[in-house]
Amino acid sequence: MKKAYGVLAGTLVALAAISIPVLAAGTASSGAQQAAQSYLPADSVLVETDWDDGLQELKYYHRDRQEVYELKLDANQALVEFDSELLDDRGSRTVTLTEQQAQQAVTNELEDAQILSTRLDYDDGLQEYEVRFQTEKLYGEYKVHPETGAVLSREIKVGASNVGATYIGREKAIQIAQQQAPGATVWECKLDRDDGFARYELELRDGLWEYEFEIDAVSGRILKSERDFD
Repeated sequence: MKKAYGVLAGTLVALAAISIPVLAAGTASSGAQQAAQSYLPADSVLVETDWDDGLQELKYYHRDRQEVYELKLDANQALVEFDSELLDDRGSRTVTLTEQQAQQAVTNELEDAQILSTRLDYDDGLQEYEVRFQTEKLYGEYKVHPETGAVLSREIKVGASNVGATYIGREKAIQIAQQQAPGATVWECKLDRDDGFARYELELRDGLWEYEFEIDAVSGRILKSERDFD
């Protein structure tokens, strides 16, 4: 059974949900919650919120389905990233599905998805399919059970294939990263093209703090931000 998921390509089917205790919902604004709910199955419950480098992170679950959802929204409450994971996300020792059947788990939800790669992977001794994809507006990876075809997890990022477009340039990428880590020194900045998507990957350091960023090479949007204390 299919169900539209808001503006998330307009074609995501209904996702599963979770039966875990409700946690503190934090300080998510009503606008952010309303925006997040547009991508989720009905009756999904907000269980946790956080902020990370200007992105609001919201975690949800659905009592009747065993699946967790995590969404990242920017300052304008636009979706940046959508992840899901079954509570029981184990694969299988037996593989009965073909690669083409595993790919259908993606194309059934995202009809315009271009499959970039499909491979069997091992996790804790069990096998699962990893299917990487892109559309005009999204890209990411699905993990699919190799027997049932169930979607074990989704990592979906908002963005379009941008290889060959006009890039912001290395200096601009560094400027964007240093705005998030004032005073940090740039140790590495490289342009990477992967799965039809170009991004700048940066590493910065400030004393014992280490920062890592991935920045859209065309829009300058921060795709990933991590900070570690060494």
